[in-house]
Amino acid sequence: MWSSNELLTASLTERDDAGVLTFVGFIDAASGNFLDAVVKNVLNHQVTALVVDLSAVKFLGSPALRVLVTLHESISKFAVVADDPVVVRPIQITGLDKLLRLYPSLDEALAALSIRISCRPDRPADSAAPEPGS
Repeated sequence: MWSSNELLTASLTERDDAGVLTFVGFIDAASGNFLDAVVKNVLNHQVTALVVDLSAVKFLGSPALRVLVTLHESISKFAVVADDPVVVRPIQITGLDKLLRLYPSLDEALAALSIRISCRPDRPADSAAPEPGS
């Protein structure tokens, strides 16, 4: 777990073959350097799928929006957990809800990533099922 100060913490864990980056607290202008360090650390882990969980964030400022765009551009399988209007509203106002995949829960975000991971153009999801009678 990384800690900016008593107002913001971040942790990176793994669940269902995806990294889960969880923020807790207030993401404001003073968080900029901390967020840059977190992004660098996440990208150094070379995760191929990432969920950013903002469900415990109490304030979402522009530094967080910049981080979300950076991670979205760097990681092909990417989702965001955001259900609280305090978090969702800034994302909507900036139009980033058109770019980012938002989910109300971590389980839903992970399920969506799992579907996107298993559904590759060279192998449709239903091709893994055995043929009847085989």
